[in-house]
Amino acid sequence: MAPIVNPSPSPRSSLRVLVRIVSAILVVVSLYALREGLGYLWMAHLSASEFSFSYDYATRGGLVCAIAIFVLLIALYSAVRRSGFGLLLILGFLALGFASGDLEHKPDFEMKISSAKCLHDADFSLKDWGAQHGRFPADCASFEQAIPLHTDVPAWQRPTYFRGGAAVPYRCVFRAFASEDDFRSQLPAQPAAFLYSVSPDGKQYRLALTLLAEPVSNEVVLHGVLSGQLSN
Repeated sequence: MAPIVNPSPSPRSSLRVLVRIVSAILVVVSLYALREGLGYLWMAHLSASEFSFSYDYATRGGLVCAIAIFVLLIALYSAVRRSGFGLLLILGFLALGFASGDLEHKPDFEMKISSAKCLHDADFSLKDWGAQHGRFPADCASFEQAIPLHTDVPAWQRPTYFRGGAAVPYRCVFRAFASEDDFRSQLPAQPAAFLYSVSPDGKQYRLALTLLAEPVSNEVVLHGVLSGQLSN
């Protein structure tokens, strides 16, 4: 009796398996990108009534959704027809690469970077002002004079937050010399507020900045608490 030999899979059969695997990966990733795009569009809708960080949510959402749908159609066509699948899959991965690069610049990341830069610029300017005057600003009026020493344009002239299309300007909120816990327990109701306090002798200060908990939100949180002290 002759031994039974299992036939080896044909190249065409292996190609079908490969197409299905790659198409499945494209479907999963494109659905994730579609979810991200719809999230941007939802934030664009909410920004009409809530505080929002300056960001083109509608354009970004429409672009990401269009790319995700395009890649999804490529994946489905490749899985069903297997016609010219190599070129189609290359196009799909290129489109997803573009979408992924686009998603790296998310508004929450940009908002935190912008807040950190603004806060540290203000902190640097306060130290410069204090070194020149022998004390730190005693109130918000002198605080606003101190900031432009380090920045070409004062922070409160470059709005990065909006509500209903109207800019929310940066402003100073003065507090009696307070601890970090006091700062966190008395937050203003809007973002872009510098919380500033100075000791009675003008030798120490504390500084913080409010931002949004999410890029589109009515919840305000505190970005750090910095401090400075003049050496005797």
